[in-house]
Amino acid sequence: MSAAPNGDWANAGAHRHLDRAAEDMLIDHESRQPAGRWHVGREISLAVLAFLGLQTVTLVWYAAKLDSRVATLEGTVSEQGAAAMRSVEDREAVHNRLTALEVKIETILEATHRIEIRLAPPR
Repeated sequence: MSAAPNGDWANAGAHRHLDRAAEDMLIDHESRQPAGRWHVGREISLAVLAFLGLQTVTLVWYAAKLDSRVATLEGTVSEQGAAAMRSVEDREAVHNRLTALEVKIETILEATHRIEIRLAPPR
C-alpha cells in the first residue's frame, strides 16, 4: 500500500474506497457486465413484450392502410385528370358547333334581309 502524496494514510484508504465505489457504478452486479452495455434479461416483463408486439402489429397495419389510401387517391386523381381532358375536348367541340351555328344564323339573316328588300314596295 502506498501513501498518499501528503503522507496521510487515512486519506489513501478513503481514496481507495472512492475508487471501488466508482468501479461498482460501472459494473452491473447481476450480470457482471459493464453497465454501459445493453442486454436482455428476465427484467423485461411479458407485458412489455406483448405491448411491443401489439405496437409492431399496429404499425404494420397502419402502414398497409396508409398504402391502400394512397393507391385509392392516386386512382381518383388519375380519373379526375382524364375527366378534365374530356371536359377540354368537349368544350372545344361545343365551341366549334357554336361557331358553325353563328355562321348559319348570319347566312339566314342575310337571306332574310335580301327577301325583305325584294318584297318591300317601291318608293
